[in-house]
Amino acid sequence: MTILLVNDDGIDSLSTKFLYEELSKKHKVYMVVPSQNRSGVSHSITVFREFCVKRLDDTIYTVDAMPADCVKVALLSLIKEPVDLTISGVNIGPNLGLDIYYSGTFSAARESALLGVKAISSSVNLSWGEVNEKLFRQCAIFISKLVDFYPIQYIPIDVFPNINIPNTYFEDIKGVAIGRAYERYYFETSYVEIRDSEEEEKFKCLLNGGVREHKDYIDSDIYLCKNGYISYTMYSYYPQKNTSNYEVLAYESFAKALELTKAQINLST
Repeated sequence: MTILLVNDDGIDSLSTKFLYEELSKKHKVYMVVPSQNRSGVSHSITVFREFCVKRLDDTIYTVDAMPADCVKVALLSLIKEPVDLTISGVNIGPNLGLDIYYSGTFSAARESALLGVKAISSSVNLSWGEVNEKLFRQCAIFISKLVDFYPIQYIPIDVFPNINIPNTYFEDIKGVAIGRAYERYYFETSYVEIRDSEEEEKFKCLLNGGVREHKDYIDSDIYLCKNGYISYTMYSYYPQKNTSNYEVLAYESFAKALELTKAQINLST
């Protein structure tokens, strides 16, 4: 299989690096990622300026633009052969509930679907910037196993899963579950103004606020991910499309991938 690997965390992301290494054991993988962290840029694309693409080797590129741009330039120009699947992530930080409206990770997967290439969006529930190499490597094994079993031929191009892996080593993950996207949204209380002097007309701003979650719905992706389950939800770029049949169809592949990931981890310890 030929796979495009993208993210919004940039070229320095260890979780994406480990996933590239794991996928490359069985597949031809192109990694095309932003040259710096582009978290929270949603589905922005670069239209009115040129941007720089840098080739690091035959299958790895950085792009001085947005995650959706990485997908566009990869599929339209950089990769000269048909791509079977785009994988976005593994993002450092969850994309739960209404996060999908802000997420560059989710939007990169959606952009791939819009361009006619099936996609998977994946995240792990760590704090932004947190590093856990053991968990990153386990996530990479899981996503690689999922690719082996994912019913790609039966999932329409417009439909793709958004996966959230808990902040739990795979030995202790309770299972996989279909999660509903309930409210998880950010409330902005103010912008903090940073000035060198009160008279200065030009100043910097830093957003101040927090996050509000509905944690009590036991079928929500928030509850499931934060209680030790791998949660996934199928989305379509058609807003009114019912994707529940595809969630059920994909369940066995998720369960099998988790089972085999645990088995591999147990053998290596």
